[in-house]
Amino acid sequence: MAFVDYDTATWNSPEFRKFSPEGKLLLIYLFTNDAKSITGIYKIDFDKMSFDTGIKVQKIAKIIEELKNEVMYDYDKGIVWIIAHTRKQFCRTPKISDRIIKGIENNLTALRGHSFVGLFLKEYAYLSLFSGAPYPYPLHTLSKGLTYPSGEGGGEGKGIKNLSGSAFLKFWDAYPKKKSKGQAEKAFFKINPDEQLLAIMIAKIEWAKKLEDWVKEKGKYIPHPATWLNARGWEDEETTAGPAPQPSLYVICEKCGAEAFKDNFIEEGGEKYCPKCPRIAERGKAEAKKQYEKIGNLIKTIGKDMPATH
Repeated sequence: MAFVDYDTATWNSPEFRKFSPEGKLLLIYLFTNDAKSITGIYKIDFDKMSFDTGIKVQKIAKIIEELKNEVMYDYDKGIVWIIAHTRKQFCRTPKISDRIIKGIENNLTALRGHSFVGLFLKEYAYLSLFSGAPYPYPLHTLSKGLTYPSGEGGGEGKGIKNLSGSAFLKFWDAYPKKKSKGQAEKAFFKINPDEQLLAIMIAKIEWAKKLEDWVKEKGKYIPHPATWLNARGWEDEETTAGPAPQPSLYVICEKCGAEAFKDNFIEEGGEKYCPKCPRIAERGKAEAKKQYEKIGNLIKTIGKDMPATH
């Protein structure tokens, strides 16, 4: 079992005090959980974070955005980097043991090719890792800033990865069907959109929300967000036609100009009349009068047949 030193002065840090209760919990958890590595770069998914902390999976991305100055997360590969971990754990004295340096080097070597390695080496340049020699793998495997080596599809957003997940959260908030969020995240980060493409996506979603297929039956036919992303839904051609108009159940009578339910028209002599047409209305009144008189006579007959009461 590994043991972790955690500075109690953290609780007095102005930055730490600004975090929400769940933000504080998640940050301490990421510093101390059993998956943690010597560099603070390690693989951990949202399900484990949720299970161990009790924080709902749906909230974790938003909390990571809150912790963006402390934590970076690769949504595509499920790798986290706690930026200050190595400094707080091993850099509190001028001299760091050779064993620690070797452990850091081994961890970075195992992660070769990932952007966090390049960022770590820049953050901790003063450690003179790898005996002061250059990183023992081709420099093109390191990223520039927050970029990733090209993956499948190459990324639509010029290779710039939004490690904090704020871009995905903007997409998720805009998309009307909240289904299969995990699959949506994978599809989104495979596309890897920059700000311009993200704006195009959101604009196309707003347009699609008015389409008949997206409106009818309470959005039943809206594709799942991952399906929309994989199908490159933002490239759908826009039409000038809006949603198909719903046929009215009422029509204007050509005879009298009144509005009437279309199924109540009566056809006579090749002509159609609504119930409000004088011709039909008068006939209706006459028929109603007959029925009224018939009911009245029936009541009188029943009265005669009833035995007299004393």
